[in-house]
Amino acid sequence: MNPLGIHALVWAGDLSPASTRHVIEQTRQAGYDLVELSLHGPRLMDLALTRDLLQEHGLGVGCSRGLTFEADVSSEDPSVVARGLALLQEGVDITARLGGRYFGGILYGAMAKYGHPCTPQGRRNAIEAVRRIADFAGERGVTLGLEVVNRYESNLLN
Repeated sequence: MNPLGIHALVWAGDLSPASTRHVIEQTRQAGYDLVELSLHGPRLMDLALTRDLLQEHGLGVGCSRGLTFEADVSSEDPSVVARGLALLQEGVDITARLGGRYFGGILYGAMAKYGHPCTPQGRRNAIEAVRRIADFAGERGVTLGLEVVNRYESNLLN
């Protein structure tokens, strides 16, 4: 079986409890097998409610996110890299807690247009961060997906 999914942003612009209910109901009603939840604002999501609704409607879940310049794991600034790594770990943790097995997105740098190429140190930082998050995800049974985007969305993988 090749499950078909849809991104939650098709149905709603946030993951408040009311929006989450709408997203999951619409996803099931439209005949999809799974829904992708963007974790750009995960603290707004009611994890218990979301997990219960996914189970109630028989839907699988995958999660995704991108990073900002303030939490860019390809930065040369160790504190910025640490913030990015913390967000990635939070994303993997939320994915696992929802019963998901896939966490993807632009996990290797900011989801933004850079004004310069990635530096050698930034590249090393990104590689090390992805290695660390891959180990963290593997321990939780979550597979990572690195989204390759155009040059206006990243300066590392495009």
